[in-house]
Amino acid sequence: MPITPMAPAPHPRDGYYTMNNPYQANGPKGFTEFKYLEETHDLFVRLDFPGVKKESVITLLQPSKKAVTVTGDAPKESKHDASHRKYGTSLGLLCDCCEISNNIQSFVDDGVVRLILSKKKIYLHAPTFCSFGGARMPTDDDAPANIIRGYNPQVADGNPYVNLGAHLRGLIPKGRRGTDPADPAFTGPVILPHPSVLEGPMMPYEAKQLSKGGLYLRVDMPGVPSERFMVAVDGDGVVTIMGRAPATMHDTSGRTYVAKVANVPRGYDGDTYGTAQSHHDFPHGTDPNDPNLTGPILIPHICVAQGSQMPYESKRLQNGGLYVRVDMPGVPSDNFTVSVTNGRVKVTGEAPALSHDSAGRSYSGDVAILSTPVDLPVRKIKTIAKNGVIRLVIPPL
Repeated sequence: MPITPMAPAPHPRDGYYTMNNPYQANGPKGFTEFKYLEETHDLFVRLDFPGVKKESVITLLQPSKKAVTVTGDAPKESKHDASHRKYGTSLGLLCDCCEISNNIQSFVDDGVVRLILSKKKIYLHAPTFCSFGGARMPTDDDAPANIIRGYNPQVADGNPYVNLGAHLRGLIPKGRRGTDPADPAFTGPVILPHPSVLEGPMMPYEAKQLSKGGLYLRVDMPGVPSERFMVAVDGDGVVTIMGRAPATMHDTSGRTYVAKVANVPRGYDGDTYGTAQSHHDFPHGTDPNDPNLTGPILIPHICVAQGSQMPYESKRLQNGGLYVRVDMPGVPSDNFTVSVTNGRVKVTGEAPALSHDSAGRSYSGDVAILSTPVDLPVRKIKTIAKNGVIRLVIPPL
């Protein structure tokens, strides 16, 4: 039975979390991030160039000292890749009062290029703040030095970011502080092609059916180190890849990716698949204290093949009461506690360390708020604690 690819699908209501990568679940959005560094007055730039080789990245200051061109090559790592990829983009100053200094700092890791650009004033009576811009790599050699394809300081009442589209969205007013990596404009129903790809595939994934029913997949997760990828196959044969990209340098935060990429037959031997990132030997282990596991959103449980993937659900009952389910894995049925104070229903649980667990786990959370701030006797709340899940039926007042 052949293995079939799973094309990414947007959330029916919200679309993709960020249209530059259908698998990103949290963290800064967009192909690029610009940040003005208050202390040094430098500009920090993050450019996602997935697959790029460190030694291939070239950063070139234009003779005008108003623009920096960045190029890089991502070679074919597998014979099944459609082709290599070549990246190119330019970043420019949008003022006449400053120029970019020669000491450009460039850092390349895990498919991400990060730059620190310094500027110096050549017109001393200029305003305190100047603006940077970004666009696709220019193709006209005789284009004016202060006009880079995609932005022009002479248009839109001095706002050159009107037509940048996918490459640069969410500009903080007047460009003084950089881009907004949480801009909802990045969220939508379509996947945008990478605007800095000059040659090769512009999409963040590709699939190729192999002979004998096999499947080849390429999935871009820029910023994820090779040791932070995980591949799992659930009971229904869904292959899921998860990657965690830590925050580096001046990144706003880390990024998490979750990708359901293929369906395999039931009983599929997971040792038969291969990745270009790691061998199938057991790693030394995961880091249960990894700060990248902390963040502002809940990640769906990747091993849930059917049913709710979230650790909490609630339901209003016909009599006006409330049903609540709370997952607290590892907590024995006699280690749950329910309390009601000032109308807040709180559940706590203690999961002891067993076998080779790194440590025990403690859970605590307000799961419901009553219509009036009263101390409801706990005995009136029906609780069912079983297999690391506690269910509450809270009666109406």
